[in-house]
Amino acid sequence: MELTLFQDPNLVYLVVIATIWLAVTAAYVPGTGILELLVAGLAIGSLLLLASLPTNWFAALLGLVGGVLFLVVPFVEERYRVVAMGGLGLQLLGSLFLFNGLSVSLALIITIALLSLAYYRFVLMALLNTHHQPAALRTDRPVIGEYGRA
Repeated sequence: MELTLFQDPNLVYLVVIATIWLAVTAAYVPGTGILELLVAGLAIGSLLLLASLPTNWFAALLGLVGGVLFLVVPFVEERYRVVAMGGLGLQLLGSLFLFNGLSVSLALIITIALLSLAYYRFVLMALLNTHHQPAALRTDRPVIGEYGRA
C-alpha cells in the first residue's frame, strides 16, 4: 500500500505536535487573534488527518493529555512541575501507539521529546519566570502623576 503525503504518519504526527505547541503558546501570549485562528485551523486539519489514517484514538487522547500536562501544568502551580514530566511520558507513550498498522519513526518521537524539553525549559519556563517578577518601579520619584510605558 502506497501512502500519499497526507497519509504519512510522521507528517501527521508533526502536525499534531505543532498544533499542541501552538495552542499552548497562543494561550499564554496575548495577541491579535491570528495565532488562535491558526491553531483552530491546525486543530481541524489535525483531526481530519488523523481520521484519514488507522488512528488509535486512545493513544491520540493519551498523547494530547500528556502534551497538555507537560506544557500547561507548570503555569498552574509551580510545585506540580514534576507532574509535567509525567505528561511528557504520556505524550511519548501515545506517540508510540498512535496508529494501528503504521508507526511514527522512533527517531522522530525522540527528537520531538528532546525539542519538547527544550521548548519547556527555554521558552515556557522563561515565560513563567517573567510572570513572577515584581513590577518595575522607579524608587527615586513617586508614581502618582507619572505616565506609564508598556
